[in-house]
Amino acid sequence: MLTIADAMYLPKGREANRWAGTTEFKECAERFGRNDQCFGTGDPNGLALETPFGDDSSLIRLMASQSHPYYGAALLATLLVPLARSVPELESECAWFNFFEATSWTGTPQFGSWAPKQRGDQWCPAMAFIVPNLLYAPGIATNSALWQLGRARWIKKKFHPDLQDRTMAEILKERWKRAGLPVPH
Repeated sequence: MLTIADAMYLPKGREANRWAGTTEFKECAERFGRNDQCFGTGDPNGLALETPFGDDSSLIRLMASQSHPYYGAALLATLLVPLARSVPELESECAWFNFFEATSWTGTPQFGSWAPKQRGDQWCPAMAFIVPNLLYAPGIATNSALWQLGRARWIKKKFHPDLQDRTMAEILKERWKRAGLPVPH
């Protein structure tokens, strides 16, 4: 068992990223990222989805351009939840998120882990996992995006049920106004 990574995962990890150049990221964004609960964009190398979290949004990203230090080429799936806290508070909160995912069904498989991540000048809870190149199959990227989307909604429902979500259209319009950009209709 201990040699499986060396024998199977590592050789595939040295190859070109199997997710890079696919149409799955764009197709996922078009299918799931065009509504009030999710906005997304995709290109041949990745995907970004946002889902409301009160007046802000959680950010889900899939990236085929990142390499794992040991496994090599892989799909990286990240989630950043807009709950700014001090690092010590986040360390505790992320430990609880990991605990709850490990001890109860959250609606998503428990891949990866929660940890503090810097967002601009703030720190927020983030969740990340990789899918090694060996495990590439059509639909895995879409499932990974939906799992992260499910996690974002789970955090909102479980820990902030009274927080009223704005629609993605409202959030994006406000963001454009703050940036001094013309608001599309």
